[in-house]
Amino acid sequence: MSVTANATVRGSTDPENLLSPEEAATRLRCSAHTLARWRSEGHGPRWLKLGPKRIAYSISDLEAYVARAS
Repeated sequence: MSVTANATVRGSTDPENLLSPEEAATRLRCSAHTLARWRSEGHGPRWLKLGPKRIAYSISDLEAYVARAS
């Protein structure tokens, strides 16, 4: 599996700890569309590109994003 990230990956590529954009949006109480817009604008939580059309978010990166935003 090829993994690229928009930032340094912190050992969070374990599939058990990865969420789809829809799952991440639910946790953040926003829409998947909002997450897509944030990715295109270069902000929001860190994300991983797992394939040409597959994006994932690690639980630890979502928690860190919420902590920074609070």
